[in-house]
Amino acid sequence: MKKGGIFKQILFLIAISLFTVSCCPEMFGPRNYQLTYDGNGNTGGSVPAAARYFEGVNVAVAGNTGSLAKIDFTFSGWNSQVNGLGSNFAVESHFPMSGSDLTLYAKWTPCGSVSLTFSLSTPNYHSITFSSSDISIARGSMLYISTTNTTLSSLSDWNWYIDNSQQISQTTSTFNWDTTGYQPGEYIINVSVVYQGIAYSGSLRVTVTY
Repeated sequence: MKKGGIFKQILFLIAISLFTVSCCPEMFGPRNYQLTYDGNGNTGGSVPAAARYFEGVNVAVAGNTGSLAKIDFTFSGWNSQVNGLGSNFAVESHFPMSGSDLTLYAKWTPCGSVSLTFSLSTPNYHSITFSSSDISIARGSMLYISTTNTTLSSLSDWNWYIDNSQQISQTTSTFNWDTTGYQPGEYIINVSVVYQGIAYSGSLRVTVTY
């Protein structure tokens, strides 16, 4: 065979190979797909950077690396649907990359709140009672405790404690607790105040969850 003919055959084979790679990449291994994060209505911060992964690769779910925030809500992971009704993807969990592009939407949980009321039922039972004595709240949420009782709200020198640790910066009938720095588990909030020479007190069990 002439050298020119061999050269033409080589060029032809190279052309066929390039065409096959561009049109049928699955013949040469799995394709890669894009994973994108969406803030889903965030009012601050930024989402993790998008990245591409080959199908089947074990992917680590990003955390709230860009300090996403939404007023009156707490970030609580990711979901495959914007309405939160799809598959949940917990921070730092792992999953195999699907065979298509995937967008994960931030999940937002309303900040926790609980109100307290004042009880003067009998002289021998001087209590502050809460609307719920046992609640759960996601770690990173704000717990707001307040009262609509005008007698309570006018008092000063309140004493608030979290597991017997006095919160010296909070001395009014309103108590705000940012659970971000606390490990998941059970905590007891105690409160006391003196009214007309009588000490009133109450407690609330809070379970901080992941």
